[in-house]
Amino acid sequence: MSPTYSLEKIKKLIAENKCYMTARATEEAWDQFALNEDEAIEEVLDLKTGNFTKSMHSNQKAGLFQDVYKKSISGKDAYIKLQISKQGDAVIISFHEYT
Repeated sequence: MSPTYSLEKIKKLIAENKCYMTARATEEAWDQFALNEDEAIEEVLDLKTGNFTKSMHSNQKAGLFQDVYKKSISGKDAYIKLQISKQGDAVIISFHEYT
């Protein structure tokens, strides 16, 4: 399975400041990894295509998909869901510990 969205495109949108984190992702990054929003975004920018796990349908936005990446942060596996919105912004949907 391949990602729905190009990771390079997501990183480009972040560099252009065309991105946002959901309130849930911001809270998860802080509560579970002690990362503020900027630090969480840096972790997303550090993702590699090899971190890709799966692509799945969005439960909230019909017709959109979410790409799931897994990476180790501070000795814990992070489960990071990304998508590109209909408006063309990169969205960090969730950022929680993989259990």
